[in-house]
Order: sequence, then structure tokens, then C-alpha cells
Amino acid sequence: MTAVKKSIDWWCDTASIIDPKEFASLGQRVQQTGVAKSEVFNGYTIQNDTGQPNSWYCMFNGKLIKGSKAAIQRHIEAYLVAKQKAMQAQQQKKQ
Repeated sequence: MTAVKKSIDWWCDTASIIDPKEFASLGQRVQQTGVAKSEVFNGYTIQNDTGQPNSWYCMFNGKLIKGSKAAIQRHIEAYLVAKQKAMQAQQQKKQ
């Protein structure tokens, strides 16, 4: 049943279909390869299921972003800085 749920979640995230059997075999490989890690960075959860350095991912503004942990953190920081500057500019226009 877990594999079916993962298949449905995969469909919702990527709009592509994967047979639940593939998730069952993938789960066995993940257990063999590494330890899952998760970290919260500025309110966003960055996850790594494989333990490999460039296998980090994060749901960011409704989109899945993947890459190294440092690259994802830089992307989030750049977005937050741009958002803050836009808010400051908007407040200055009101004055």
C-alpha cells in the first residue's frame, strides 16, 4: 500500500506514472545505499533520501528543486533577499 501512495504522490509532483512495484524495489535500494537526512533551512525542508552529496531536494514555492545542499540553500537565500528588497521598494512607493 505504501508503494501505491508513493506512486500517487509521484504523479502529483511530476505528472508521470511509475508502477508501484518500482517504488518497492527502490525502497530496498535506498536502505542499502545510505541514510536519509532532512534539514530545515529558513522554513524550507531540504531532504536527502540516498546519502549522496548531490541528491538533495526541496519543495520550493510549489516546485521540486534538486541538487547539492549548498546550491539549494543559495537558491532559497537569493529568493528571500529578492523578496525582501521587493517588499522594501513597495513600502517606499507608499510613502
